[in-house]
Amino acid sequence: MKCFLLSIALIVTFSFFAQKSEEKQRSKHSFYLAAGIFGQTNIFDLSQPSYDYSGITSSLVYQISFPKRFVLGAELLSDQSFFKKEHSWDPNVSNIGRLSGISLGVQLGVNVLRKKHFDLSVLIVPHVNLQKYIVKKHTLHNNETELLKYKSRYLFVPFAAWRFDFYYKFNQLHSIGLATDFNFDIELYDLFGNVLLGVARAMFSYRFTLPSS
Repeated sequence: MKCFLLSIALIVTFSFFAQKSEEKQRSKHSFYLAAGIFGQTNIFDLSQPSYDYSGITSSLVYQISFPKRFVLGAELLSDQSFFKKEHSWDPNVSNIGRLSGISLGVQLGVNVLRKKHFDLSVLIVPHVNLQKYIVKKHTLHNNETELLKYKSRYLFVPFAAWRFDFYYKFNQLHSIGLATDFNFDIELYDLFGNVLLGVARAMFSYRFTLPSS
């Protein structure tokens, strides 16, 4: 069984790296849509659940891939969490909350693998993360519900704002792939405070490359 699995692994690895490179290299303009899941937590205090959210993420990207393998892109990304029970110091109050976030970023990176049917890009994504927290506060003794909203702004930490894009190309125009993120974001107006978000994302994506002239 081990020999069989090893043989399959060798065949897959050989076929992957044996792919021919594209014959003509020119700048390519692409759009891609991606959707998947995200999770975030406060790295400074993992025992504090105030910043722990998970939910659905999606992004729209415009990207240019240059002949020398440099990649430049602009990204609009949305994080929408599920509702969760929030901590309350008052036993007479029950809170549930969710996160709605928008991230605006620039992609800077390198296309490290560029074959006929496969490519892999490694990117750093400088960005601003705008988050809105929505809390439904329910007071039990009078059965009243109040909607509270507050906003925070976060800035990427340069050494950890990574994106990995892996694609299978059906042809020169259409590709599907997997995109993964790992970011550290720090509160914009409190750079030396006690909030450092760790944000991770995994998304399936579809890429459309504009036809070359």
